[in-house]
Amino acid sequence: MEEENRSVLGIAYLYNTIIAFFAIATYLYALFYSTIDKYSITTCVLALGTYAVIWFVLYMLNKKQNQGLSTILKNCTSRKTVGVVVLTEILASLFVLIPATINSVSLIVKDEIDGSVIPNIISVLLFICQVLLGIYLLKCKRKTDGVYRFGTIIGIAFLYTLITFVFSLAEKLSQSIISLNSLNEYFILRFVTLAIILLVLYILNKKRNQSFVAIFNDNTIRKATSVLIIIDGLISLSRIIITVTNFIWINIITTHNITQSIIRFIFVAIQILLGIYLLKLYKVKSIDEK
Repeated sequence: MEEENRSVLGIAYLYNTIIAFFAIATYLYALFYSTIDKYSITTCVLALGTYAVIWFVLYMLNKKQNQGLSTILKNCTSRKTVGVVVLTEILASLFVLIPATINSVSLIVKDEIDGSVIPNIISVLLFICQVLLGIYLLKCKRKTDGVYRFGTIIGIAFLYTLITFVFSLAEKLSQSIISLNSLNEYFILRFVTLAIILLVLYILNKKRNQSFVAIFNDNTIRKATSVLIIIDGLISLSRIIITVTNFIWINIITTHNITQSIIRFIFVAIQILLGIYLLKLYKVKSIDEK
């Protein structure tokens, strides 16, 4: 039980540290290339504040388990799980990034560089860095605890990706239906990519004879997934607050904006509650097993 808690908290802490780092880098370069006013500064502060609070809570929880970042990186299960999840999330945006990249390269070749090229180049560099980091977490073997279950790693990746995929897809479809807007090409590209990734993870789990029921009934997989979707939900919630705040400040509150924000809030709230439920389910089952 204690080792499971250490692994789960380690996964959550390492994952949040990585996404917080790249989110901070993204917000800072976006702030640098945009008009610096109270809207952009407030957006940056609220976003970074959310990551900081989540990071601090996870840091304290891991500290109680006597494990820091260096210790977590030596745990194969924690490191490899985060590596798979990071790669899954960043690769989902691959086909969305390609059009902007091609356009930037074309402008550079034609010597028609404008202000949009540098942000696109930075986005590509951040993308590449995250891919390399994910691969590093998967492949690095030096000075690590070599005991891990591959089934646990791909089980967490599959369940987390499946849940976030379903919530995100349901949210976008609901907004499209209610607002009577068609889905754009970026939406389709992202979700087609995610569907392919889910299929690959499903096949990997099937080869390990892990059905969805078996994955869900695994305490470590379920608890780690629940913590990850709670983190994802809290970050999404902060983005909703930022969006609504900006709408109020620039006085463009419309029925369409309000409706979209409400829909997003409902799905994010359900996602967070699901994560909490899965944590409680884990605790109840653990008691029954004693």
